[in-house]
Amino acid sequence: MFQKKPGSWECDACLVRNQPDVAKCVSCGTLKPGEQTPNKGQKSKESAKSSDLKPLSEMFQKKPGTWECDACLVRNQPDVVKCVSCGTLKAGASGQ
Repeated sequence: MFQKKPGSWECDACLVRNQPDVAKCVSCGTLKPGEQTPNKGQKSKESAKSSDLKPLSEMFQKKPGTWECDACLVRNQPDVVKCVSCGTLKAGASGQ
């Protein structure tokens, strides 16, 4: 079931498996090994898109002012006093 299908290829950048007839990774746009890159003066849509991606670690960083619920660990916006998930009060907030 999880065996690699004949001719399919695994992306060097994100390790997603791609169909044999696909020249660029369906997930991140990296070219299939052995495919030619666009001319230096030209930038394809896919390569521009993949260069604009942030590292995964940045996508999950805590935003300034947000707080994490002590009970369920859900991140809440700074202006919220009770957790949006479980209703636990923000640490240091008084019950109203």
